[in-house]
Amino acid sequence: MPLIVAVALLASVGLLAMYSSGYDHGTRFVDHARNMVIAATVMFLVAQIPPQRLMELAVPLYTFGVVLLIAVAIFGITKKGARRWINVGVVIQPSEILKIAMPLMLAWWFQKREGQLHALEFIVATDNGMMHKLRTLNPGKTFYEAPTAGNSATCKSCAHCPWMAMNGLAGLAHVLEHGTNEIHVDPALGLMARRPIDRMLAFTAALKNGQPTAGLVPNIGAA
Repeated sequence: MPLIVAVALLASVGLLAMYSSGYDHGTRFVDHARNMVIAATVMFLVAQIPPQRLMELAVPLYTFGVVLLIAVAIFGITKKGARRWINVGVVIQPSEILKIAMPLMLAWWFQKREGQLHALEFIVATDNGMMHKLRTLNPGKTFYEAPTAGNSATCKSCAHCPWMAMNGLAGLAHVLEHGTNEIHVDPALGLMARRPIDRMLAFTAALKNGQPTAGLVPNIGAA
């Protein structure tokens, strides 16, 4: 909503400036107002397109615009002392396409780089079964196994937790089949415990679908 208000205010200032400077010059003000109505309509329609679809169009649209710019440099049309146009059945100005394609391309680029790790050293506080995969996917980076929280801890480290090692698919299947080792948890506490799990599942699903992940859990990633 604040963005819509800001755009409306800017458009109003533009209309006011055009009215002040161009009202006495034929239909210039009316033409400008008409163009703004058309632009607002197009903006509304484009806003209905899912961001994932726009992301799919970013690279092809940008590539198309760059190709047209190269074509302008080779055999473009010169008007008013500048070579900016090209005839592709109709005369167009490719730089206008890039005004749309460039922001889309930058958004695509930064979204793709969002999940990349820029630090060189990491402390991993979870089971060491994932360490090999982390090191394989991130050569040149160092991953350390997190130590215990203190002298009272019963584990060598979080990466070698005997309690976590007891959890497995076979054990889970046995509990579900026979109802043994059942643990009763307060329903309110259970709902709170599900939140980080649901967030991690949503984070993973978003990554697989190529969707932005930064907004799932602000500042703290997936958990």
